[in-house]
Amino acid sequence: MEADEIISLLNPQKYNESRYLEQQIERIPSWGSLDLNPWGWTTVELSQEQMIKLIKKMRSVSHLSDLFLMKLKLKTLPPEISMLPSSLRKLNLCCNSLSSLPAELCLLTQLKGLYLGGNQLTTLPPEITKLQQLEELYCNGNLLITVPDEIGGLTSLKKLMLYENTITHLPKEIGKLTNLQRLDIYRNRLVQLPIEIGNLKSLEKLNLCHNMLIELPAQIGKLAKLEGLYLHGNKLRYLPVEISQITNLDLTLTGNLFEEQPCSPMVEVPSLIDLCCTSIKRASITSKILLPGEVVEYLERDIRECTWCGRALYGNGLIQRVHTITWGSFRRYTVPVLCTYCCSRCNRMEHLTTIGSE
Repeated sequence: MEADEIISLLNPQKYNESRYLEQQIERIPSWGSLDLNPWGWTTVELSQEQMIKLIKKMRSVSHLSDLFLMKLKLKTLPPEISMLPSSLRKLNLCCNSLSSLPAELCLLTQLKGLYLGGNQLTTLPPEITKLQQLEELYCNGNLLITVPDEIGGLTSLKKLMLYENTITHLPKEIGKLTNLQRLDIYRNRLVQLPIEIGNLKSLEKLNLCHNMLIELPAQIGKLAKLEGLYLHGNKLRYLPVEISQITNLDLTLTGNLFEEQPCSPMVEVPSLIDLCCTSIKRASITSKILLPGEVVEYLERDIRECTWCGRALYGNGLIQRVHTITWGSFRRYTVPVLCTYCCSRCNRMEHLTTIGSE
């Protein structure tokens, strides 16, 4: 097919009209896909009017599974995007100029892959939770500052790509993505992770490099299937001892702030809400109807264990929580690790100077 045939569709004012679109649609039954810019030209532009025309022509096509609309200088998507055929499984909108997404896009509930990298998105629509069959979501290289709470509704998600944005925090709802296998969120502005990250029981790869992380939650040690944890280029001074529970872990730690730290215990006195919740636990109170919302939220937090005796730690501890920095060996690294004990006695009993696995 001649190069000017595709350009004639996208820039009809410069070239004569051709049957390119009709020819492409006719071939969909055998190809299963349509790419409007297969050569990746940067001079091609698709107007709103042409986009609507394209959608209407494809509305009755029953075999289209993949649609590629890359590098077409799209600034907006029309509401008619929801009229794309129900056979569509992958929609690629990478390398355009999209600053927002219409709610109608989320009516394509049959989508399994949505690729939005290289745009100018500042947020994702809350309606994204309707994409219940979505397995891959690429939002890399945008201008995202936050991730909507509704992301937790994408329970079929296996790959989530959020790298190269300006994200400052992840919502706790991220912990609902129990089928997630890969999470790439490097080159953002994360300072900490939600403790719910420990609920991602299927996670195999977690890339957090080049953020601003100062610590990791202990719950990261619950990621039993994790094979790769990439932490280089952060501001970590120590690791939680629980990370040693993950076997066969490929770990990168260069470019952090690890240094020799004093090993004297640091004791925290529990807050009033810690004592309140501990009393509720001890009394085995199960009804939460009359409890304040803040207490209910605290009760739902994950439980840690004493490094020495294994006793459950709740809140800041049953009586007090004792922190000790010691040295731990993780693969090729020897770094400070944070151990937490339920009391000073357990801290004294712990004589291990190296925690972790070679």
